[in-house]
Amino acid sequence: MKMNNTFWLLVLWTTLVGLTTGCTENDEVQTEKGTPVEVVCRLQVAPLDGGQTTRAIGEAEIHDLAVIQFDGTDDEAPAVIARAFDNPASKLTVGLMQPIGDANKLQTLYFIANAGGTFDNFSGTLGELKTKQFSLSETDVQNWKILMTGSSVTKIYTETDVTATLTRRLAKIVFSIDQNGLPSGAALEPLWLQLRSVPSVACPEAPASEISYPEASSELYADWQPFVNDIEGTYTWYIPENRRGKKSGTTVNNPKDKNKNKPDDYCTYLYLEANYYPDAAQRDQGAKRVYYTLYPGANNTDDFTIEGNRSYTVTLKVTGIEGKEDDSRLSATDIPPSTGS
Repeated sequence: MKMNNTFWLLVLWTTLVGLTTGCTENDEVQTEKGTPVEVVCRLQVAPLDGGQTTRAIGEAEIHDLAVIQFDGTDDEAPAVIARAFDNPASKLTVGLMQPIGDANKLQTLYFIANAGGTFDNFSGTLGELKTKQFSLSETDVQNWKILMTGSSVTKIYTETDVTATLTRRLAKIVFSIDQNGLPSGAALEPLWLQLRSVPSVACPEAPASEISYPEASSELYADWQPFVNDIEGTYTWYIPENRRGKKSGTTVNNPKDKNKNKPDDYCTYLYLEANYYPDAAQRDQGAKRVYYTLYPGANNTDDFTIEGNRSYTVTLKVTGIEGKEDDSRLSATDIPPSTGS
């Protein structure tokens, strides 16, 4: 019995040795998708157009990342594999697939950051990925941070070193109130500040600039939470792209006429409600409730497009309300009576 036990132990040991030595690190294991290869990817974030990047706000932070490999470079190229990373470093190693039969075939690597895992298991074509629309609410932006995308075309070898530049797909809107031009003794008391008609969807790549995006549908837009207390200083929002363009057949040269020439009812705007006092020392004399509606865009006269990776600065310069009856950005009424007891 002892000899038999020794024999079977030798057989087991020999089998284990065969299993552990039959495949070394240098052996290539092919699958139907290709040969696994580890590739070094280096990430960088494109500069913000129209404004400085603010590190304190996290404009360049990557909290989650999907890396998707496509077998080819055109929009019909199918997805080969998708990899997901939480809090990735700017340099990371990604397991990809070298094409079978043609190791020199160019592959597209697509990078999507801060999308909350939406693309971690993507399957489809490159064209379908670029235009895949997904929900992106105010809460999502706060939780996921700033959506970014980028791509790189490369061959897949063990020595491949890829650099990808990520571009923000959200726009930055900065708002402040300048009261230095108020008439002597007058005062403005802001009551309500809100960003309205904000897209609640996004996609990795917006359509061509001549096409409005998102489509004109009330289901795809929302008003964001207002500020109602101590409205002063500077306010910053990051929102999905809203490409509304210009109203066809119009030419507007004066900012006060901009609001009368919207291309549609889905342009993003800033809404400010305030009390205006001609004489701050006697607030019951001639006081008015004023309403400002301000549309960011490529200019302050006739363009309503808000693009990703661009900063839009809106400064409301308050100079009183007298003589501004023809300004489409401002309206005024008597202050409603208080409903308090």
